[in-house]
Amino acid sequence: MKILAFLQNPAFPEGTSQETVTKYNNDIAYRRTVLRRYMTGQRILLALGEELFETIDFDNVILQNGTIRVKTAPDMDHVTGTIEALKPDLILTFGSVARFAIEQVDPESWTGVHLACRHPNARGMTKGELAQFGMTVKASIKRLEKKNAISR
Repeated sequence: MKILAFLQNPAFPEGTSQETVTKYNNDIAYRRTVLRRYMTGQRILLALGEELFETIDFDNVILQNGTIRVKTAPDMDHVTGTIEALKPDLILTFGSVARFAIEQVDPESWTGVHLACRHPNARGMTKGELAQFGMTVKASIKRLEKKNAISR
């Protein structure tokens, strides 16, 4: 089961080296490690659990660093290229910008399932809402695994 999750953009503090930002943008394992250090990652980890969190390839729909709302459109070449390269069965989006980007992807180019969640740090986002999303994700994975087993 291949799971890809998109967030809006990286948000490194001012003064972060360009080398760190480049490594984050190019290395999926490093991206997951960095994500777990921040509140966004901690809240996703809480919702999905350690085991599932470690299997997800996280990415951003905007590669530009920004600690406040970035007023940049999603990089659709990056988004579609990532989907084509990873061929995920399930795409999770966190936040409206990420959800919007996935909604723009040609449905003929990808046939997986898309589940959208508000940004984990969105105003008013509760642990209960995140937990419910986590349960939805886990139920979807079970359905997809069952469907894949039947189609073999």
